[in-house]
Amino acid sequence: MNQVQSDIEGPVVKDLGSLEVALKTMWEKARAAGDMIARLQSEKTELHANVRDLEKGIATLRSEMSSKEQDLKRLRAEHAQLSSLDSKNVFSEEEKEMIRVRIKDLISRINSHL
Repeated sequence: MNQVQSDIEGPVVKDLGSLEVALKTMWEKARAAGDMIARLQSEKTELHANVRDLEKGIATLRSEMSSKEQDLKRLRAEHAQLSSLDSKNVFSEEEKEMIRVRIKDLISRINSHL
């Protein structure tokens, strides 16, 4: 009977050993997966914050560009008005030159921001 009991216990012990190894392996893989998930969630949070910052920057730049475009339109209208008045000699040559310099300065400032 001892021989029969030994024959039965041998495979059971081997099965328990391989089961223990399999459970340890599975536990290590589950822990590694959990660590990776936590790392990826943190990275996702950082990326979302970066996206929000970039979107704010884009909105600010669009607003600035719109403002500069309006300034440019206004200056072009002023320039056109001054050009049409040029033939009527409403301004003295000194005044015309001051206006030209001011317009060129404003246009260069606008262009430097675009």
